[in-house]
Amino acid sequence: MYWRDYIPTSWKKALISGALAGTVGLSVACAKHEPVPPPIITPTPPITAPAPTPAPSPVPIPVDNPPQILSYDMPQEVNAGQEFLGTATATDDYGIERVYVVFRNSEKLETTMEKADGEYKASLKLPSKGEYWYSIGATDTKGQEASIEEKITVFPALDSDENADGLTWELEEKLGLSHDKPNLNVAYALSKNLSDYVELIKPMDADGIQQEKERLAIDTALEISQLNISDDLKRNNIIYLLSKPSEFLDAYNSLKLVSDNTLKDYLELGIDDNLIDYLSFLSTLTNKEFADYALKNKLCIQDKNLTELEKNSLKDPEKYKQQIFEYNLSEINKINPELANELMKLPDFGTVDIKDVEALEDITAFAPYESVGGITLDSMFNEGIKEKRKFCTLVQTLVWGLYDYDKRYLDKKPWDIEIRWTGNPSDLLKFLKWVWVKSSESNNFASDRWKDFNEVADRLNSPMFIATYTRDNFSYIADPYIFQPAERSFKIKGGACSDYSMFGLELLLRNGYEYNNFETHNNNAAVILTAYEKATSFEHSLQIESGGHATTLYVNDGLFYLINFSTINGPFNTIEEAVTRTYRNWETYEFRDINARVTKKVKRIE
Repeated sequence: MYWRDYIPTSWKKALISGALAGTVGLSVACAKHEPVPPPIITPTPPITAPAPTPAPSPVPIPVDNPPQILSYDMPQEVNAGQEFLGTATATDDYGIERVYVVFRNSEKLETTMEKADGEYKASLKLPSKGEYWYSIGATDTKGQEASIEEKITVFPALDSDENADGLTWELEEKLGLSHDKPNLNVAYALSKNLSDYVELIKPMDADGIQQEKERLAIDTALEISQLNISDDLKRNNIIYLLSKPSEFLDAYNSLKLVSDNTLKDYLELGIDDNLIDYLSFLSTLTNKEFADYALKNKLCIQDKNLTELEKNSLKDPEKYKQQIFEYNLSEINKINPELANELMKLPDFGTVDIKDVEALEDITAFAPYESVGGITLDSMFNEGIKEKRKFCTLVQTLVWGLYDYDKRYLDKKPWDIEIRWTGNPSDLLKFLKWVWVKSSESNNFASDRWKDFNEVADRLNSPMFIATYTRDNFSYIADPYIFQPAERSFKIKGGACSDYSMFGLELLLRNGYEYNNFETHNNNAAVILTAYEKATSFEHSLQIESGGHATTLYVNDGLFYLINFSTINGPFNTIEEAVTRTYRNWETYEFRDINARVTKKVKRIE
């Protein structure tokens, strides 16, 4: 097709007519010889092909959409026989007719899910362990269907015992135990109520068998758990036992052969690597008798650190006892200089013995804590007049106690249960009395430490000590020798009230108290106080014609107290209050000095 074929017929006719007219005009012009103007040619507009007509849209053919499963929730793992919930949501243009789940293993299990709260739900249960493929399917009202395939693992039933160790599958899972190998040691420990130590016992079951040593370790752990020691000590010992059963059992059995008390002492100290090394070292000593003494008294191991000096002192105790004693004293001085100073004053350490080394080692171990049995060291230091007494009696008492016991035992305050008390005595008094009665060094006042008057007088350097001593050692004796010297009362172990009062005054003055009628001192001063209704006074005696009584009156920090036979009375704000406590119906009271001379006499004013 050419371009002309697109020109309309009307256009063609116009062009042809125009062309013919031009030809005629040209001919005429030529004939007349007149100039002919050029023809005017009008540009022809471009001819554009018409746009094709679009094809009509196809008419849609109706198609049915299948159901859609929008979401589902199923566990990946369950136990056989365990009920669980499965849920799914589905949609369809024509409406969901049924949603279901099908499990396939050796058998086919199909369950229809019920619609509730906008989703489909079913309570499900699988009967046996294994892996199940399951389908969640949905069908609509036109019979169209959609499904999703997944897998679920089914473990044995919660109450099953697949490995025959006596533990259920559920408990093994909870404790993180093997389901394949039997957990015989854990099962045995649980039967002994040792559930707190399962993590330490688990490694014993790595081979799936229970060895005799493993059973013995668990039995020993049970023994320790039943001892009367702190829970922390029990746990620490059991942890070490289960981590190193061979080493622990060797030490445990060797200590038990010595005695149950020795075993308990070391468990309270805590069996560990250092203690086992100590026991091994003791076994190498040639002096077996001393080795046994060291073992029973935990010599050189209180701090769980056996130094070279301590090893040498264990090998040759006589040679090194002074050196090890001085070393321990220097260590105490670094921690508590006042305690070290009071220790150096004690007459007990004039000649150092092995028991002194042992006691000082115990003190070194607890010096940082500054108390024993709930009693502070400061309260011990402050009983009596520090600057005047020869030594601190309570520090000596502590040393005597440590000759026989260690701090762990003293911290249990045995004086509360081993002696019957009346009234409400202080802890200091109970501690003092317990050591004086129970310790081997005192032996209930029967040892040589109570034979010499001067030694005893230095020890009884406070009113509390005097009253405690006379209560257990003196008795009332109607002696005509009124106001007898303290040493005579000491020898005959008693006297009348005047003799008790002289004994108290003489020992107080000997240990720093002043005698001055309380006119210049309101602290640490003492006199003999006599109060009576009617009496004849002599220079060295008192003849009572009617009622009367004698006590030792002393003042501390402005308050008055009495040593009344073997009891401390007070405090009193005034002398008259103390006199009335001495003798209620008094008419006259007197102060007497160490020679029983009257230095002051007062009559009651009505």
